[in-house]
Amino acid sequence: MRSLCTLVHKPASTREAFQLYYEAQHAPLAATLFPFTNYARNHLLDAPDIGFDTISEFHVADPTAIARLLEGPVGETIRADEAQFMDAPRNRPAAAEQMPLSPGPVAAPDGLRTALLVNGEHMREDALAWARSLAGFSTGVSIDFLTPWSDPAFPAKAVIWLPGEPQIGAVPPMLEVTRLKVRHYETPADQLTAR
Repeated sequence: MRSLCTLVHKPASTREAFQLYYEAQHAPLAATLFPFTNYARNHLLDAPDIGFDTISEFHVADPTAIARLLEGPVGETIRADEAQFMDAPRNRPAAAEQMPLSPGPVAAPDGLRTALLVNGEHMREDALAWARSLAGFSTGVSIDFLTPWSDPAFPAKAVIWLPGEPQIGAVPPMLEVTRLKVRHYETPADQLTAR
């Protein structure tokens, strides 16, 4: 199972402090506590007033194992650490159906990546067609179709991911798109703890 979640810094803090703590403290801790098969963070580098600071990606083989861990001491540990830097009630999780569209690295060598947050009525077919056209000009393109787990919901119905900062041309008129510049960090597989 794959999920995405937008995450937000505490009101008295800053985006920069949030992202630094996330990479230096929280991500290494989470990687030792949960059986992630893949764990990545996409830290926003622009759009200061969008309402979140990071889009995290979580892959797990057994979602029920995560639920069990969250109900016990592991859940207490992770929530205590989140309280140090995160405004957890404002986080917006969603199940993600990922479709890779072109092979290649998901980010530029410096970690830069573009996230296109897509909304609109009946947008699935239109978003997929547009993402496929973008994949014709770039490697490492994928799209996530999202099913929200919270209310308010994740701020998009889909996310198109592109490495670097490519030109995307005109946005199809039936889609509402927010373009975000992010820096991608992925926990190496050998640092993920299988439970």
